Amino acid sequence: MVPGLIDTHVHLGERSRLIDAVRAGLTTVVDLGTHPDSLVDGLRSDAELPAILSAGSAASAPGSTQIEMMGFPAESAVTGPADAERFLDWRVDNRADLIKIIVEDPAATEVPALSIESLAALVEGAHARGLLTVAHVVTAAAFDRGLDAGVDVLTHAPLDRALAPHTLERMRDQGTAVSPTLVMMRAMADARLGDHADAAFAVALDNVRAMLDTGITVIAGTDANETPFAPVHHGPSLHEELDYLITVGMTRAEAIRSATSSPAEVWVAGVSRHRS
Repeated sequence: MVPGLIDTHVHLGERSRLIDAVRAGLTTVVDLGTHPDSLVDGLRSDAELPAILSAGSAASAPGSTQIEMMGFPAESAVTGPADAERFLDWRVDNRADLIKIIVEDPAATEVPALSIESLAALVEGAHARGLLTVAHVVTAAAFDRGLDAGVDVLTHAPLDRALAPHTLERMRDQGTAVSPTLVMMRAMADARLGDHADAAFAVALDNVRAMLDTGITVIAGTDANETPFAPVHHGPSLHEELDYLITVGMTRAEAIRSATSSPAEVWVAGVSRHRS
């Protein structure tokens, strides 16, 4: 018998989507960006849905895509290191189980980016509150910025270039886990990169292979969402993610663990470490 599955990266929306997740064998989902908090609270109280661990609104820079285009509340903008405590208090007051941080590479995008100092202040403050941090990182350089800040979990897999050996070694040595969301990286490559999509996705696959070869903890997540741009369906997409993880080198048993015991261990060990 397979234990209940955990999707370590989703975004909440219609109740029916989480019913689909239950039917696909999911018993827990980790919400990494949903607003308003009342929506999260309502879904959490529904006994027919999976258990929900939630960050609610993610921390991002003022003027970020999340705020300007995705409608996240103005309170989620962190103006600098001194503003980190205000953001964290807001998240704790709204029963966040973890802290999500948007880490952008300012050299690769015109989207506003949080400074390393702001990132580090968010991580330090979250850890002081006994909370894990998860960072959105979509380029190889953003991975390095997340590591510089000491983030616990990095989510996504770079499409732009191979992760450097020293980056992989830092991830292993710092005990950083990764939720690569390969189903989302496939969807993003198809939506944005045209004829280059296959080559870019091959880079993402190779990056996850390198993580496994280096001994980095890889956990299963999908970035399940309901946006029309690059939708990823709740539930069955986690099965697709496990297939991708097997493709890049996991055994079937390891893939099952990546969606069951491994994420549980990452959360329990991290919370215990930060609360000790």
